[in-house]
Amino acid sequence: MSNALITLASYQAMLAASALAEGVSYDVVAQPRRRRAATRRARYVGLYLAATTLGVSQAQVARFSGVSRQAVSRICMTVEDWRDDPVIDAHIAKLEEVFQ
Repeated sequence: MSNALITLASYQAMLAASALAEGVSYDVVAQPRRRRAATRRARYVGLYLAATTLGVSQAQVARFSGVSRQAVSRICMTVEDWRDDPVIDAHIAKLEEVFQ
């Protein structure tokens, strides 16, 4: 299996785990459009973890998710800000553990 396919599969697995943790549909999380708060949070966390935990480059995450690299960068900064909340940080840390 090529490296690109492994990376895409890892990205999709991270989005699926994030969607499951938030109780929302993967199909909705995977679409690059405006969405309700829980779905947006699941998508942002999935993109963030793909870039930080799985080592998928922000450029690849952007390509897979249908947004710009700058949007992925902003999403990562947003999630870093969210992690200042201990409850959210614990939630994200549990997802990180699954993929390490």
